[in-house]
Amino acid sequence: MKKIKEILNQILKSASKSKVLRSACLFEKNYFNDWSQENHFVNAITNVKYFSKLEVKKINKLDANK
Repeated sequence: MKKIKEILNQILKSASKSKVLRSACLFEKNYFNDWSQENHFVNAITNVKYFSKLEVKKINKLDANK
């Protein structure tokens, strides 16, 4: 377990732009108690830059007949 934690931390601190790898690391970190909620929040915000922002319509502008 110690080695897994080290690897996850190395990946999250790296410059890797892999969305799959970074997301998997954050998911796995949920199962360890060495991170606070603040750590999870900060890392989630950091990873936002690796995902494109979706363009969505506001609900009041949707056409229900389509």
